[in-house]
Amino acid sequence: MPAEKELEIKLAVPDLNIFGRILSDSAINLMQTKEGPRTRQFEALYFDTVDFSLQKAGIAYRIRREGDEWVATIKSDNGSKGALFNREEVNEKITSPEPSVKYFAGTHLGDRLIRVLGDARLQLLFTTKFERTTLMLRTGASSVVEMALDHGTIWSGAVGSP
Repeated sequence: MPAEKELEIKLAVPDLNIFGRILSDSAINLMQTKEGPRTRQFEALYFDTVDFSLQKAGIAYRIRREGDEWVATIKSDNGSKGALFNREEVNEKITSPEPSVKYFAGTHLGDRLIRVLGDARLQLLFTTKFERTTLMLRTGASSVVEMALDHGTIWSGAVGSP
């Protein structure tokens, strides 16, 4: 599968009441497409090596449960700055949450992942469990942008943090 481009802005919203205000905002409602908000549950597992080789190389490796499916993803930073993320990514549907480079064999990012890993093994760093509400917004005559509001917990071992 060819790599896709992802351009994303991330903002922290410390007060959950603000989520409701965003979803009911009149300007947001005017831009909203007919499909309306959609809410889904996710669980994601993030991996790296003991010495954080992937992070140092600007690569992220994630396996996420999306409904009944598992999806493995590698992302590569293409010049992110502050809250604006510009990344290349490859996603592959898989059958279990076991990390493997074979999912991405023969792709540009997969080859880079294999070079960075060398003989090192991937290990679980942390997991996230969250609820995502998405809205598709018309921002111009032919432009549509996805707005996603996430709320959940990041887990490292037995310790969780919202």
